[in-house]
Amino acid sequence: MKIADGESKATFKLPFLNDGSLMGMNFPDTTIIGEGVLHEASRLLIAGDTKLGKSILVTQLAFALATGRPWLIFPVPKPVRVMIIQFEVALPIFQKRYKKIRAYYGPPENLVTLTTRKFRLTDEAVYEHLKHDIKEWKAKVLVLDPWYFLQEGSENETEQVMVIV
Repeated sequence: MKIADGESKATFKLPFLNDGSLMGMNFPDTTIIGEGVLHEASRLLIAGDTKLGKSILVTQLAFALATGRPWLIFPVPKPVRVMIIQFEVALPIFQKRYKKIRAYYGPPENLVTLTTRKFRLTDEAVYEHLKHDIKEWKAKVLVLDPWYFLQEGSENETEQVMVIV
């Protein structure tokens, strides 16, 4: 922790809170998926071996968030706007998956999708355009699938992953 300008080490105090102070604070509810699974401004990574169904799982997650319906066993308190950018499969295959999930959740008014293999988020122009689109759509959640299409280099190298995160 950096000591503020003009504050000497002798007068510097760590901001400990007693029970009354901590419990007296009020914060807005930022829950997106209940029971501590996902809050605004947080990240959720779904990882696993190939061909386990991660892409289908994250598409179901997007539908649940967009419709305000539970995801797996977790409550979704209210619908939120969701963007999916999927790089994995061609549009006809994605549409088939989408139709099956849509049959369960219903048409999602708060969901937009993009299927592409044409860019990397490490490209500054693409990154800036995506930030603009997220802000314009007022998306609360961005689903990027699969991770390895988003970057150059190894998805197992922390330094290279942090460029995207």
